[in-house]
Amino acid sequence: MAKTSLGNGQSIPATTGWPTVGTVTAYAASIVAFAYALMSLYWALGGHGLVSTIGGYVEQFSRQGGILPVVIALAATLAKVAGGLLALALVRSWGRAVPRRWLLAGSAVASALLVVYGGLNVLLGALVLSGVIYPDRRHGPDGVALARRGLGSVVPGVGDLAGGGCLRLLAPDGIGTSA
Repeated sequence: MAKTSLGNGQSIPATTGWPTVGTVTAYAASIVAFAYALMSLYWALGGHGLVSTIGGYVEQFSRQGGILPVVIALAATLAKVAGGLLALALVRSWGRAVPRRWLLAGSAVASALLVVYGGLNVLLGALVLSGVIYPDRRHGPDGVALARRGLGSVVPGVGDLAGGGCLRLLAPDGIGTSA
């Protein structure tokens, strides 16, 4: 990376005109968060498409209907929108309105939650696939079949691990240079 001098002997990296990795990651994280928020909103409004990809108790719960699944789906929608806005606030100029410490703390908490949740999903999926534990079929679909298809626990777990890692990548990057 080229360096330029400040005149006092200190060097700073020259700008290349390309967005930083953190800025690109922030936009990717926000796009994914908003896409997931749209899916949760669709389910909150009564849609059932792709609800089988969640599997288990959540799928049964959503298909039973009532107000509680709607409220939970709306809460999930709001949480996902907040995550997308947090990712953008870390790199957009309007994010400077919020104290940087708060943004970094929120990012750290969200990262930790996603990594723990994703790690548990990956671990449980691996335990099911290896035959160490056997899901109870009376209370949900065949967990082994879901894990083999990659829908019940393994793929969402990896996605949550990646999401938590992406938010953590944003924290040290600082405010991006994009408009």
